[in-house]
Amino acid sequence: FLQGSFTTLFNPKVAFFYLAFLPQFVDQTKGHVPLQLLVLGLVYNVTGLAVDSSVAFLSSFLGKWLKHRLGAAKFLRWLTGGIFIGLGVRLAVSQRP
Repeated sequence: FLQGSFTTLFNPKVAFFYLAFLPQFVDQTKGHVPLQLLVLGLVYNVTGLAVDSSVAFLSSFLGKWLKHRLGAAKFLRWLTGGIFIGLGVRLAVSQRP
């Protein structure tokens, strides 16, 4: 967790994202611009934390469920394999512009 936090904190792409994405939602007539940017950044981070936490918990639950249901796991392996084969065939027969 700590390593991931430091990686995100010192990643310049994160700062560039905030500089490019958030200012379009700031209205200078509505008040203090840095405060608006701070609130928008916090909303974005809290929303991301909620989504990422939900994905982590659901993935953990699904992994435990699949561990006890070998038939379902086998079906999912066949399904994903079929999807990849189908995508490969589609790519192989597609016309290039």
